[in-house]
Amino acid sequence: MSSLSLVSKHSPVAFKVHADSSLGNAGFKLMCATDLWGRSDRALQKALWLSEVTDAQLLLLHVVDGELPLRIAGRKADLARSALEWRLRDTSVSKLRPAVSVRVGNPQQTIIKVARGWRADIVVLGAASVRVSDRIRGTTAERLASEARCAALVVNRGEPGAYSGAGVIGASCCQAFALENDLDRLQVLRGGAPVKAIYPSHSPRIWSAPVRKATEALLAAPPEVVAVEVDRWPGVSDLFRRGVSGIVARSGATDVLVAPRRSRISEHSARCKRHLRAIK
Repeated sequence: MSSLSLVSKHSPVAFKVHADSSLGNAGFKLMCATDLWGRSDRALQKALWLSEVTDAQLLLLHVVDGELPLRIAGRKADLARSALEWRLRDTSVSKLRPAVSVRVGNPQQTIIKVARGWRADIVVLGAASVRVSDRIRGTTAERLASEARCAALVVNRGEPGAYSGAGVIGASCCQAFALENDLDRLQVLRGGAPVKAIYPSHSPRIWSAPVRKATEALLAAPPEVVAVEVDRWPGVSDLFRRGVSGIVARSGATDVLVAPRRSRISEHSARCKRHLRAIK
């Protein structure tokens, strides 16, 4: 069975709706944030498939707009719970029954808060609506990777199953190889699938104009998924230049994996296929 909790943004007024369940003790934590619109169906199906192949703990989250009156929010939350339970009725994912949480608040902020508090390893999101504020504050996927320190998989076009091809965009060849390892670790890439890597041959510390142009060219005929590390200041960086993670996250042309920013990746032969080839 699944558990559902409804929490008001007003701390003095909180109420909960339950159906019995337990999450179990799986080490890998997967969260799917859905708005229950049609564009989120692919993300939900991808999350259910991924939880099965990784035997992960799965949390399904729906956020009711916190600007609504509490009575209306409660009705919408009850409908959301029923809709999620209905979609889970024929699923048999891993050994653990998914947990369901419905909350009231600002959708983007609540998703980030829950992912950070639950310590999710990856959050699966549906295709995002185009919002002007994303250019200033960053997309939900970018903010998840930056603030919650977890990977965010945006499912724009993909179907349940492993990807048969990928692209990775890194600030150096070692970072690109680390992103390729992320795809393997999360088990979203089919074994032996081709991976196209883009990284600057010079100035590995900055995103150069050639890298942005190569990124746009990759998205013109994209592979099934593209992985990129989030910019240091997602959203804010677009005020001065077009950030690579923002270009990819807002493209909508393919599925996107936005990874948390690593503090440092050393140029070490054991970490990178390019260096391994060079020393042979």
